[in-house]
Amino acid sequence: MKCKNLYSYPIDNKSIKKITTSESPAHRKYHSDEHNADYDLTNAIDFLCDVGTPVKAALEGKVVRVQDSITKNWNLYSVPPKNIMALNEQDGNFVVLRHANREFSIYSHLKPNEINVKEGETVNVGKVLDYIGHTGWSIVPHLHFMVFRFLKSKPARDLESLEPRWKK
Repeated sequence: MKCKNLYSYPIDNKSIKKITTSESPAHRKYHSDEHNADYDLTNAIDFLCDVGTPVKAALEGKVVRVQDSITKNWNLYSVPPKNIMALNEQDGNFVVLRHANREFSIYSHLKPNEINVKEGETVNVGKVLDYIGHTGWSIVPHLHFMVFRFLKSKPARDLESLEPRWKK
């Protein structure tokens, strides 16, 4: 399903080495027994860039979640074993924004200890959130970007990824 909002690229075009949607083993639908939730990551997008490339808000929104303390990296194609990396560490450092039309965006695998926003803050499009890192389940330095909506509320927060519509 396509999203309703129009998004800007979260990375400047000149900094993008490659954009991919299907090469990651994580971009699939799956069920988490640990969280009793269904996740759909099929519309996630990976922007391959150098470490340190600025990551910008793709649309104005409210910061609803920040994780900024992960230094671990699992750079193999296989799912990280739970004794190496917990499920909540696989996104590495990330920012989640809530937008109009019940849409959310997540920016994952960011540099540790450099996130420039706080939960509850409202950000404008283009605001630098952090920088490309290599944290969590990340085979190469990249930004994992996804627009999604929750299908039901807590405790199990099933989510569906949405196909972004880009501003021209």
